[in-house]
Amino acid sequence: MLLNFVYIWYPSAFVPIARERFENDMRQLPEKENYVFWWSIWSKSEALRVKEKVLAENRTATITDWKPEERSFTVETGTPTVARIATFYYPRWKATVNDNPINVEMDENGVMLIPLPAEKSTVRIFFQEPLSIRIAAVFSIVAWLFIMALFLYCLREKFARLKTLNPYFAEEEFSC
Repeated sequence: MLLNFVYIWYPSAFVPIARERFENDMRQLPEKENYVFWWSIWSKSEALRVKEKVLAENRTATITDWKPEERSFTVETGTPTVARIATFYYPRWKATVNDNPINVEMDENGVMLIPLPAEKSTVRIFFQEPLSIRIAAVFSIVAWLFIMALFLYCLREKFARLKTLNPYFAEEEFSC
């Protein structure tokens, strides 16, 4: 009963669940549709029915790297086709096929499609943040450095004032 009142007064309060329920939820997590609210408007749940990470019609694909913001794989020779990638399309995803830039397309369910030539293809897909994000990161770092420098300056000034006001002030007491 107390827990309910705590939750009413403090909605983000911790609410424990049974261990077996937690473990069951964790076991089912890979099969559930997660983060639906983060999907783009063109993404559909039907895209999750295909479990393969790379599908290229009648061609074998070998994944060499699969990170959140960069994926690479090799597709063996065959007829020219389109590879379906198990990643929702977003305009910031870029791709190269055999080190040549290529346009990333989207299928009807919102996943990425990469056109492949007939020869063996090495595909690299990467997420490229816009320049404004990188500039904002630099400004953020500079701002934090300025705030820390200002804090250290104020701290130094405070100790200098204490030393002038109190002749018995010993720096050794405040040394690290």
